Amino acid sequence: MKQEVRFTIDKATRLENIIDRLGAPFRRHADLWLVLGVTLLAAALRFPGLDRHPPGFYHDEAFNGLDALRILAGERPVFIPTNGGREAAFMYLVALSVRALGRGPAAVRVVSATLGTLTVPATYLLGKALYNRRTGALAATALAVMLFPLHVSRMGFRVVAVPLALSWFLWQFVRAWQTGRGWQWGLAGLLYGLSFHTYTAARVTPLALLVMGAYVVVRGEGRRLWPGVVWFGLGAALAFAPLGVVVAGDPGEYFNRTLHTAVVGKGGGLGGALTQVLDTAGMFFVRGDPNPRHNVPGRPFFDPLLGMAFLLGLATLWRERRQTHSVLVAVWLVVGSLGTLLAVNPPHFLRALAMFPLLALVPALGLERAWTWLEARTTSWRAALAIGAALAVSLALTLAEYLSPGYRLGEETAYHMELAAVEMAMEVNEYLGVGWQGAGWRVEETAPQTGRRVLMPESLWTFSETTQYLVPLEPDDAGPLRWLASPGDVPDEVGEGFKLLVVPGEWPEYAAALPEGGLISARWGPVARADVGVDEEPFVVYVAYQVSPWEGAGSAPVGQFEAGMALLDYDLEVAADSATVRLVWLAEEAIGADYTLFVHVLGEGAAVGQEDGPIGGGLYSTDRWRPGDLVLEERVIPLEPGTNPGAVSAEIGFYLPENGERVPLAGGGDVLTLAQ
Repeated sequence: MKQEVRFTIDKATRLENIIDRLGAPFRRHADLWLVLGVTLLAAALRFPGLDRHPPGFYHDEAFNGLDALRILAGERPVFIPTNGGREAAFMYLVALSVRALGRGPAAVRVVSATLGTLTVPATYLLGKALYNRRTGALAATALAVMLFPLHVSRMGFRVVAVPLALSWFLWQFVRAWQTGRGWQWGLAGLLYGLSFHTYTAARVTPLALLVMGAYVVVRGEGRRLWPGVVWFGLGAALAFAPLGVVVAGDPGEYFNRTLHTAVVGKGGGLGGALTQVLDTAGMFFVRGDPNPRHNVPGRPFFDPLLGMAFLLGLATLWRERRQTHSVLVAVWLVVGSLGTLLAVNPPHFLRALAMFPLLALVPALGLERAWTWLEARTTSWRAALAIGAALAVSLALTLAEYLSPGYRLGEETAYHMELAAVEMAMEVNEYLGVGWQGAGWRVEETAPQTGRRVLMPESLWTFSETTQYLVPLEPDDAGPLRWLASPGDVPDEVGEGFKLLVVPGEWPEYAAALPEGGLISARWGPVARADVGVDEEPFVVYVAYQVSPWEGAGSAPVGQFEAGMALLDYDLEVAADSATVRLVWLAEEAIGADYTLFVHVLGEGAAVGQEDGPIGGGLYSTDRWRPGDLVLEERVIPLEPGTNPGAVSAEIGFYLPENGERVPLAGGGDVLTLAQ
């Protein structure tokens, strides 16, 4: 029996030794594996589906893409005065991406996703330098799973470069303070100067450094700043010098955006100031940025769990208020919030991004405190499991809100993301066979389809920079993309076909100018809304006409209505949840009335879908048909749940909308049945 027990003990000991030896490399490189795991989590959240989510492609993103194209063409800007004035560093990175991926949304957004992901390990290093390894890991994980850092990493805005640049700077700044080495002070200064090449929010940070400098001097530690502050100043001046030339040459150009958004001087009195403070303070866990372009509307920086950790972290900062590193965190958060506090319409998350190198540290301090409390009352692994579960819940809440159909597919999101401009670009690209057509990271350069043309007024082309970036063609008089000034510019021959995009208020004149002999289709374009307030009325961006060659000449009609409408061909496609009906009509004579076309979809004898309306949404209604006109009408009709796709048919006919009187068929009856 003793030998058996001894054998069991020896076996267990050998197993423990094996596990210990296998785990040794992981323990030796614990920092590396920890930061790698959190960074991979951040990347897994930030890179997938960049071409489609967020939906649309806002014109600020497109501006960055257009600037990248100019850089690829040979321009070398330091500061770009257009669109309110923008620092150019981000655009150089986008230029590299556009060269590799082509002119698509992902080429701009992948730069943001990369910078946002790299901010996670930078936050870990900063947290470790200020506090300890565990606090750094918790801060990095919190940053990885928070909704706003995730969202801004998926938008092609240059603002995402601010947290990364400031994180690396603050890490070196803290290390320089701890070691006193001149080269680290110089490197910290160099990184700080580079942060001014990212986004406007970096301009508030000198105030934080001045406050910290004064605090250190008052505490009697000013001697630790010398001569490091000289090396720091030299490094910062060297990195800032190119922008310094811009500021010296035209200060108004450089500060244009700041002055335009500042609330100072716009009135409001004491009540307005109090509102600014309350709205800014509430952005952490009460009410966040309402703009769908910046945030899930109203969602604060922190979810309820991280919000509680944030409050606990603030208590920790107060308890350690005499510690220099905690004072740095508090001062940086207050100064970083000035970007939105002193600007119109707070809270504005993008203007508060200067806080983010240290903002994630506050809930991390709270989580660290909770972890320590749990460790004193249970085992270490149970405490770690509890904190990990809390962060997992935060991640689940982030994904549930960010991917919710109400936000992702919502009308307000579409307006603010300028989805209509994307749809116009796709309409052009799909017809000509060029550019990005709605999906994919990489966009291959292809020649336009021979003979096809897209015509539009200059006002539509300049409607949004989004269209200009996504369409890889420049309008000219003889190319596939052309401007037109009047209905007289509409081609009088069909040729290989063309697409006509016109301003909604001008469509009747253009409809009358369409050439004869081609297959004509018409539809209303997407709806947009001006980006100047929630009370603005939506408007249709454009009207689309398409004229295509018709190769079915001489075919016998499928059915003829006595008013002069003959159905030449049709197609009925049925999917699980919808039926697509395509109808080719011939005007056998002039039709004197605007008839409504009804399409009833039947499933096993019962109605499962219906749509009534004029041809082409009224853009090429029957009273506009000329004798000999060929007209294509396509309708996608939702089907009732549970419809058997194999048993679907359709019935069509016309009636007068004013009295419901149906148009009879030439052979009797008033309904034409269409089978699959």
